[in-house]
Amino acid sequence: MEFVWMIPLYIIIPVVGIIIFIKGYKQVRGQGRKRVVFGIILFSLPFLHSFLVSCGDWKNEKSLIGSYILDSTNEIVLRLKTDKTFELSRIDSLQNYGQGKWEYYSWDIEDLNLFFNDSSQLTFHIQNEDKKKYLETSFWTGSYHKYVKLIKVHKE
Repeated sequence: MEFVWMIPLYIIIPVVGIIIFIKGYKQVRGQGRKRVVFGIILFSLPFLHSFLVSCGDWKNEKSLIGSYILDSTNEIVLRLKTDKTFELSRIDSLQNYGQGKWEYYSWDIEDLNLFFNDSSQLTFHIQNEDKKKYLETSFWTGSYHKYVKLIKVHKE
């Protein structure tokens, strides 16, 4: 649903800002200065929005760094490091394990993508509940969906 407000913010508002700026620039007296300033503000809104979103994404990405345990045990199974690498221990439910690089992705939902050194990939959905972070993934076993839930324990 983000695309609904992106068209006005990134296309319509800057075009209106440019038009108001040009009209204000041509008008020497009266409302001219106000129009120039207003046009610049409208034109700069998409840049401001992009900056604020990237700051939020950076903060969310930084908050992911740490260790995660399997919800049924107290054993640490996933470590996300600051250099964007990870270590995933063997879990019976998952075929993938080992080391690789991780990437935070945010659109309508927040995802954590794990790219293993053997070119395989695993995606966890990030859930925030009660000021705690959970990583969830689900897969089809052939007869039912199985879920794996990892709980963040501390930051490294």
